[in-house]
Amino acid sequence: MSKFSSIQELIAGCLQKDRIAQKELHRRFYGRLLAVTMRYANDMDDAKAILNAAFLKIFQELASYDSKREFLPWAQKITLHTSLDHVRKRMRYEKHLRNFTTFPIHQTRGWNEALNSLAEEDIYKYIQQLPVAMRTVFSLFEIEGFSHKEIADLLGISVGTSRSHLSEAKKKLRKMLSFFLELQKNAV
Repeated sequence: MSKFSSIQELIAGCLQKDRIAQKELHRRFYGRLLAVTMRYANDMDDAKAILNAAFLKIFQELASYDSKREFLPWAQKITLHTSLDHVRKRMRYEKHLRNFTTFPIHQTRGWNEALNSLAEEDIYKYIQQLPVAMRTVFSLFEIEGFSHKEIADLLGISVGTSRSHLSEAKKKLRKMLSFFLELQKNAV
């Protein structure tokens, strides 16, 4: 056990700029916060870079943390906002390179079958294959539970654009998962 047995002792050490306390805080919350960044990152390296930026903000804002509240949700909120900042920057950059294209509508079967046969990490891999705008809206709506109005405000887009990105993301995921099912059937 570390010399910082409670989260409050750990935070007090971090506020004193104690490197051991900072390292321990990082160790304790790394996995849970990485799960947040993975929803918005292109790959693991991208997620780790976002997480590093989030931890920097967490350490910088630790003095404003209200010790009467749970630490993890506070840290997750900072991590989410850091992830969204990263997405907004990437979206602006990609917009300059090319216009966002929409994909044709495809109705596919087997959505529930595919979900049942996939592990959670496999589903996240498929989500990460979505274009950044679709992936971000899908994650905020389906995983984080934000409304389209909240997503529009967070990303600086219209509610209609948020709805469109969610719809297109679901269509693309259905298509990917249907393809997965076909591969699975052929393998048997």
